[in-house]
Amino acid sequence: MNRSETIRWLREGDETALESLWQQADEARRRLEAEAVELAHRRSEVQRASEEVRQKLASERAAIEQEEQKAKEAAEAALRQIDEERAQATRRAQQTREAREEELRRARDQREVEQQQIRLREEEAQRLLEMKRPGAPAEAEKPEKGRVRPFASGKWRGPLRVTEMAERVAANDAVTQKMPVVAEADEPPEPGEGFKTGEPAAPTEPSFAPRGSLAQLDAAALLCRSFDGRLTGRIDVFGLDAQRTLWFEEGRLAAAASTSLVERLEDIALRGGLISQAQHHALRTSEETLARRLALQMVELGYIRASELYPLVRKRVLEIAFSLFLDDSSTYVFTGESPPAEERVVLPMHPYALAAEGIRRKFSTARLWARLGGPATLLRPRAQGFDLDYFGLSARERRLAQTVDGLKTVEEILFEGGLDESAALKVLYALAAAGAVEIAVLGRAARPQSPREAARLDLARVAEKYNQVVAGDYFQMLGLRRDATAYEVRESYDKLAREFHPDRFLGLSDTTLFNRLTEIGRALAEAADVLADDSVREEYARNLLD
Repeated sequence: MNRSETIRWLREGDETALESLWQQADEARRRLEAEAVELAHRRSEVQRASEEVRQKLASERAAIEQEEQKAKEAAEAALRQIDEERAQATRRAQQTREAREEELRRARDQREVEQQQIRLREEEAQRLLEMKRPGAPAEAEKPEKGRVRPFASGKWRGPLRVTEMAERVAANDAVTQKMPVVAEADEPPEPGEGFKTGEPAAPTEPSFAPRGSLAQLDAAALLCRSFDGRLTGRIDVFGLDAQRTLWFEEGRLAAAASTSLVERLEDIALRGGLISQAQHHALRTSEETLARRLALQMVELGYIRASELYPLVRKRVLEIAFSLFLDDSSTYVFTGESPPAEERVVLPMHPYALAAEGIRRKFSTARLWARLGGPATLLRPRAQGFDLDYFGLSARERRLAQTVDGLKTVEEILFEGGLDESAALKVLYALAAAGAVEIAVLGRAARPQSPREAARLDLARVAEKYNQVVAGDYFQMLGLRRDATAYEVRESYDKLAREFHPDRFLGLSDTTLFNRLTEIGRALAEAADVLADDSVREEYARNLLD
């Protein structure tokens, strides 16, 4: 191949290669254009989706803002309504408080007016009675200090009213010469109920040791000795469960305080059904320590009535005082401090009656025997005599007290008194604590027995009574004849209910015994309920005979 052919061949090969390259370039361009079209299409789709999302978010944001605005407006409206209701409640509470304060103020004013009228009527009645007495001057003089005020015999029924004074004076005058009196000092008249007014009396020195133990001078003797010495002052009693404080004014219990939670005023009101559990919880947060002020606060809050204020405070004073009768291991300390002026109450019973009631409520038979000695103990009345009116005794208790003559032993007095052992011993010890009687000869105490040994006879009677309950004869349960009357049914039930009460057997840890006593009590109540009705009782008796 010559040179010219070679050049021509090279030229033809270059054109073929160039043509191939141009074809490849066209294919690449077409691919790129297709990809560009596809990318543009995808871009438009993405932009369209983004716009839809943006529009949806904007719509949701607008809805949320609208809901927030509605919620804000509703909250503002609710707050405005709450503020209006709070303002109305505040106005109503203020009006109620003002109305109650006005009512209390009117009640206090009315009470003061009535008390003033009563005092004036009593003074006028006393003046007229003094003028009507034989040999009395035209204008009766006030009794001098040191003059004895006699009492007619009979059950002590509380302070005399104006209408009763005229009926009692003649009887008192008739027995003045022959009746023994308590002491040479003037006996103050029995007070009425209510809160004391005026300044407290000045403290006096006690007639007993200012510091000691209730094992030597128990609560009953403490109350009686305080009255005998016309004590004014404070006695703190330190017990195992709490510290209790008694304030005396001129020998009478005037106020009391306690650190025991169960003796708080709101707890006593809750147990008495005067306040609810929620009100009790609210009062527990009160910082008021004085009982009378807390009771007044309860009246202002509408928890109790104004007429319930004094009885509630009085009940707390009595409950604290009666708590001292439970424990002989407590110690006491006297302080020459007058009672708080606002807390002083006038109790509706003589201090001797208060002591007798504490013994009646809290003393067990074992403690009474320990104080009085054995059945052979000889009791004798004090030489100057004593008035039983002070003790608030029932007719049967008075008859038992009158059998103490210095010749009979305790056993003989119990036999003749007609009372059960526990009730009779309580009467005798109340007289001994007050000094109305004294132990002339101390009898030998019985041999100490275990609770089960001491209750052996009672346990046998419980078993027999339970057998009667199982038999189901109501007359037999109550120990009655078939022709018994409604009165005999009630009397028998009262006696048996006391005899078989579970509290008499607290020293015996016997579950079976407690269950039997509970069943006996239920059956006795059922029997008394059935036989108390005359027609039902007669029908029941006929059915038994048939």
